[in-house]
Amino acid sequence: MVLRAQYAQPFKAIYLFYSFCKLVAFNIPYWLLINAVPSNRPRSSWSLKKSLIVKAFHWMMGLMLRTGELQMMPDHNKVEPNSNGLWVNAAPEHLFDDGLRMWLSVAQVKPCNIPGYYYTRNSASSHANARKTVYHLHGGAYVIWSASPACTDAARIPKGYLTCTNTVASVFALEYRLSSFDGNGSFENPFPAALLDAFAGYLHLIEQGYSPHDIVISGDSAGAHLALALCRYLQQAARKGLAVPALPSKLILLSPWPDFGVSHQESYKSVKGTDYLRDHDFPQSAITAFLGPHPRSMLESPYISPASIAFFDEDHIGLFRDFPNTFIAVGTGERLLSSQRDLAKLMRRDMGDNKVVMYEAEDCVHDYCAFDWEEPKRSQTFAEIDSWLTGK
Repeated sequence: MVLRAQYAQPFKAIYLFYSFCKLVAFNIPYWLLINAVPSNRPRSSWSLKKSLIVKAFHWMMGLMLRTGELQMMPDHNKVEPNSNGLWVNAAPEHLFDDGLRMWLSVAQVKPCNIPGYYYTRNSASSHANARKTVYHLHGGAYVIWSASPACTDAARIPKGYLTCTNTVASVFALEYRLSSFDGNGSFENPFPAALLDAFAGYLHLIEQGYSPHDIVISGDSAGAHLALALCRYLQQAARKGLAVPALPSKLILLSPWPDFGVSHQESYKSVKGTDYLRDHDFPQSAITAFLGPHPRSMLESPYISPASIAFFDEDHIGLFRDFPNTFIAVGTGERLLSSQRDLAKLMRRDMGDNKVVMYEAEDCVHDYCAFDWEEPKRSQTFAEIDSWLTGK
């Protein structure tokens, strides 16, 4: 979790009891009253149910900042039993470039074995055209959620590829290390820990005999940010002559979080009512945990803020050259929409218009593909991805 709980037991239990009593007695009735009339809702197309869910998500994120996660999730320390999981070997150091070595030294991060989980079709849902393997990196701001099937929200995306497409044969989801800090200068697993793990996961698939041509890298939210960083590392390491595998055939970015800096700060503020993402406390705490001991100037790196407005100048042309064909799916209700659109513009500048698809789901919130209450637009998005994968 991004922060250690601010309240230790028994005060944590007392605070939780107080918070949930207030939620039931005051917050929910107030939200019901305000959102009863469609014109008062953040988006007039939203149902009352969706309006309340988005409010509750926003409230819950604030609560977790004070209490820590409310549900214990699997992490990188063990493979969950009965979950089709396995251990992934640490990435070998001879494939590290000088930049990665420097970041590892600053962050005091070392390679380690991590879990991964396979999601596969059952025989009843198998399809003759299912040949692609999706390598998926889950969201959660680098501080929450899990690749394990036990994490219901995160697992909906791997399951969506299998139930809503005909081209995906299996999904491999990696349990990369999450970042945290205690507020007193002590960090765990800051950048580039997750990048190192994502690289190890890609090497694992190659070692298992999967061809880069048949691998599709996918990520949602922070996982999409990580997918971009992985592709950038494969691109840069190959240019430096390291014997890294080729880039995958395609890249899918679901509600990417593409700018950790301040270049899109004003647009983030302007659409606060239509998403559950909080103003500053949660994202800034997550960024602090992720950045760790690195200087704040690191936020302007293309590894960390690939959609920064600074990259529109001539000096940065070619930033995305050689990247895989990319499908970007976003909701028009997202607070990150401006930065996501700029990411698409930058990628099209370097790759060409025909290699980048930008799909916008009307009035959907951030990471909408992870939530069943965003149906039918969630399933419609996977159907669009399926058509894109097959070239239709």
